[in-house]
Amino acid sequence: MRIPLFVSASGILVILALGLAWTFRELGVTYERRYVRAWYRSWFALAGYALFAALALLAVNVPALAPLRTVFSLGSMVAAYVHMRALLVGMQDLCAGERPASAWPLRIVSLLMLAAGTIALVPTASRSDAAMSLYLVRIALLALAWALAYGTAGLLLLGRAAGTSALGRSVLYSNLFAYAALRFIEPSAHFVGPAPILAQVLTFGGLPLLVGVGAGMLITLLEVERSRALEAANARSIAERSATESEATLAAALATSTDPVFIVNRDGTLASANRRFIELVAQATGLVVAPGMSLDAFMDDPTRAFWEDALPPVLAGEPVVRRKSFRFASQSEPRAFAVRFTPVREGNSVIGALVVAHDTTEEERLRHEMQRREEWFRSLIENASDMIFQVTGDALIEYASPSVDRILGYDHTQMIGRTGFDFMHPDDVPTIADALRRSLNHDDSVPTVVPLRARNIHGDYIPLEGVSRPYVERDGSERLIVALRDVRERQRLEDELTGARRLEAIGRLAGGVAHDFNNLLTAVAGNVTLLKLKTTEQSGVAEHLVEIEHSVQRGAELTRRLLAFARQQRIEPRILHIPTQLADLDRLLRRLLGDGILVDVDVPGSLWSIRADATAFEQILVNLAVNSRDAMPQGGTFRVAGQNVTVGASGRESLNLTTGDWVQLVVEDTGSGIPAELLGRIFEPFFTTKADHGGTGLGLATVYGAVTQMGGQVRVDSTIGRGTKFTMFFPRVVAPHETAAPAPKAALPRAKPGEVVLLMEDEPPVREVTAKLLRRLGYEVLTAVDGESGVEISDARAEPISIVVSDIVMPGIHGDVACARIRERRPTVPVLFISGFSQEALRWQHGMPAGARLLGKPFTLDDLALSVRELIDGAQP
Repeated sequence: MRIPLFVSASGILVILALGLAWTFRELGVTYERRYVRAWYRSWFALAGYALFAALALLAVNVPALAPLRTVFSLGSMVAAYVHMRALLVGMQDLCAGERPASAWPLRIVSLLMLAAGTIALVPTASRSDAAMSLYLVRIALLALAWALAYGTAGLLLLGRAAGTSALGRSVLYSNLFAYAALRFIEPSAHFVGPAPILAQVLTFGGLPLLVGVGAGMLITLLEVERSRALEAANARSIAERSATESEATLAAALATSTDPVFIVNRDGTLASANRRFIELVAQATGLVVAPGMSLDAFMDDPTRAFWEDALPPVLAGEPVVRRKSFRFASQSEPRAFAVRFTPVREGNSVIGALVVAHDTTEEERLRHEMQRREEWFRSLIENASDMIFQVTGDALIEYASPSVDRILGYDHTQMIGRTGFDFMHPDDVPTIADALRRSLNHDDSVPTVVPLRARNIHGDYIPLEGVSRPYVERDGSERLIVALRDVRERQRLEDELTGARRLEAIGRLAGGVAHDFNNLLTAVAGNVTLLKLKTTEQSGVAEHLVEIEHSVQRGAELTRRLLAFARQQRIEPRILHIPTQLADLDRLLRRLLGDGILVDVDVPGSLWSIRADATAFEQILVNLAVNSRDAMPQGGTFRVAGQNVTVGASGRESLNLTTGDWVQLVVEDTGSGIPAELLGRIFEPFFTTKADHGGTGLGLATVYGAVTQMGGQVRVDSTIGRGTKFTMFFPRVVAPHETAAPAPKAALPRAKPGEVVLLMEDEPPVREVTAKLLRRLGYEVLTAVDGESGVEISDARAEPISIVVSDIVMPGIHGDVACARIRERRPTVPVLFISGFSQEALRWQHGMPAGARLLGKPFTLDDLALSVRELIDGAQP
């Protein structure tokens, strides 16, 4: 009896469900709501469930369909599950935001349907008690799933409809609860027996309830959409009112804006513009801006190119920002603008572009100024010769300048994050830590400069001087800026200056000694000359006089070396071509050095010329060669090299060379070397490291004096066991090479009748012997013990005086002053000065008079005779 009823009810349900499914499908197209689409799927699945359930029931009684019974049963359960899931999802979407949805009902429904489907697949004998039991269990599980799904949907909707009079929601949740109750009690029919009335109620009672559910869904949908339409209308009204107010505000703002603002259509015509844009265009072109005007009317070529580049992407819907400088008629300089292009839309279409040009000239100027100052300060820091650090109070390094790479050898970026104490000498750490602490506390007692030692990348400690200044960061943290200066070069220069001053003092002493010694030698040499004139070869005395004369010459050589060191040697400079000079000295150098020493001369023929005394230059090389020979007793290499050097505007750091061209001459050996502690004294006179071998200590002093007297510089570098190198610099002379041969020695001249010599000399031995030599030459000699007496004799004498022979450095008034007074009355009288000093060393008070000459002591009879004769003859008309 129930089978026909159920099949009939299923047919009715299929038609009902398909009708509601089609209705919600059409409504989904109109309203485009997700829950409408979910309800469409739920009613379509319900139609499938009714169809498959009817077929499964028919398969029980129709043998031909019996094999498909399980398929129809599973199909009905799948369709039922899809129906219940879509129903719950649609209801959750409808009630979203008002009552949180839970995932548990769907999970429980899924488990119940899975269990029912599993039971349907269990094979059992037909019409057995076990089959009936499984059937009843499956029916109960399905009923629970239906009741849970519909009851949950009703609860979701009840929370939304509570306290309202919405008809659709009331109908919907009441029918959902009723249908859930009906499906919940459905399994009881299988236990109480097939009563006709109960069977009809259970079979057909659900149809009107489902009709009520469908009607409730339709009414609810219409109510929700009506409510949304009213809300949208109110919101649109508010938006339109707000937009009207905003447009008025925006129009007022644009009208008073100092930035040019305008809107351009897609075809390049002007839609609207603010007052500032109209003013600028009028100033630049004289045109009156009006809507519909083409932008080409007031664009020059650069502006047109700028516009053509920026506009296409804007019309494609992309905002664009460009920066450019423009010049307007009222402006002498171009102004920088940041131009923003914004698409203007109408619906989904771009109808034009809103253009806002903000004047950024001042901003650009400030930005460039800040950038320039930043680059300037960065260049100051990065190019500073001092090392500059930013450190914390505990010496943690936060910044290190690139000069660290040059001074210490470390990569300055690798020092960041380390403490500065890691690089200091351990003995200096306490002092530096205390200085940093006191500097942070603004303690005025901190020394201005703090000495310290820092370890370089090779492990050597470098002397430094540091200064620090505290400052406070924006966050209030305290920092220190520390500047460290490398003082190695300064210390070296200080040592050189100290040595130079010591050498200068010694040189003055040596010059004074040499002057006095020259006076003695002059007396000895003069008396020897007089004795030789009175002694015959057979007397046996002549031999001893010759030996005395040789001793005087050796003494004169000794004083010449002293004067060379003291820069007071009498020199006869001429232009020297060093390669030629070295070629002449090659044999002498090889003979001095011996066969065991290799001589290597590497001096190019293009080497520049210098002005020097040939004898002094020879002494330089000879003395250096002798020292090298003594330093290489087992043999070695003696090398002479030369090159041309041009010193730039910054000079040469290692030597005090001025800007210009210099000739560099290097003399080096591979000998034993000189200890570092003795390098500062090697140029001192009489200082020698060869006392046991008879060294006089004047060789290097002579070298130093000769080089400096030529206007040059000398530096020595030496390493124990590897040799010594002397580097000398001589100023270049741009002049033709002097090759004239020396004039032949003239015969000894004598005095003419009546010639008188006024001799002024404060040293009695020199005065007496010089007077005797002059008388020996036939001159009448008037002697004066000093300058004042010489002036008195000249003033008292009415007769002519042929020549004045005078010492220069004398007590009272010096010889040059006395001669100047004498020349006031005798302006044409010639003067011969005799002195143990060179002309460069003499401190002239009035300068050497015109027509005067200097004869250095000690001099020979020939030197005296020639000088006196030439001056007297040169003064005669």
